[in-house]
Amino acid sequence: MRNHVSRWGLSLLALTLLATTVSAAPPDQGFVGAIVYKNGTEPDRIACDTLDLVKTIYAAGTKSLFAIHPKYRELAAAKGANGDPQCTVGAYREVRVLEEPVFLGPVENPVGDAELFFWALHVDNSPRGGSTDYWILYLDTKSDRPWLQVGTET
Repeated sequence: MRNHVSRWGLSLLALTLLATTVSAAPPDQGFVGAIVYKNGTEPDRIACDTLDLVKTIYAAGTKSLFAIHPKYRELAAAKGANGDPQCTVGAYREVRVLEEPVFLGPVENPVGDAELFFWALHVDNSPRGGSTDYWILYLDTKSDRPWLQVGTET
């Protein structure tokens, strides 16, 4: 699990420094596909069983962006209703966005001048034949430099 957290941390830092994408904003309700950068890569994202869990992780990040990892680890250690971790990190591939994104708010960027914003996305894995739904913590940026913006490739 430590490897997943450090990989996610590096992904988050790389995202704020080097991301190349099409547009800034999370995908809308009804979007089906992988949520990727312009170059086609999909970053690791935090996913949780409920919106409240994603909000808890975001709230930790409002004090310090680096507080997201410890809060994620704490929540991932707890088991959900079916005995699985209630939060995980990974690349989720093909998903369907079930409802409009929930804007969580900004966080302070400790490594640059790009503005950082978080949303919660309610998705399911039905495009891959599954029936599981979950919430993804989605990071986006606002900057005068388009290469720092994240979003979806459509």
